[in-house]
Amino acid sequence: MLSDTDQIRAASANWVHAFNAKDSAGIAAVYTSDAMLLPPDAEPIEGLEAITGFWGDFAGSVNSGGLGDPEDLRGRRSRQRDLQVQAGDRGSTSPGG
Repeated sequence: MLSDTDQIRAASANWVHAFNAKDSAGIAAVYTSDAMLLPPDAEPIEGLEAITGFWGDFAGSVNSGGLGDPEDLRGRRSRQRDLQVQAGDRGSTSPGG
């Protein structure tokens, strides 16, 4: 059985691979049906369908390099009771910016 930290790392790696492949269903696979996404400088996005759409649109707008290797993703992980959070710091570029 993987530790909580190893489970978070594996889910993060799967998420990055899905993002790089522009696979919105794979990206959203780490979210629960009642999840809420809190993108910076935007309104919260609630529910799996809306989150899938958000990430599909966003991943589609990123240049082919994606987020790179998941092992290079810098971030912080925390766990409180039944909530696990990862916040990452990784840059990407979109066409025109």
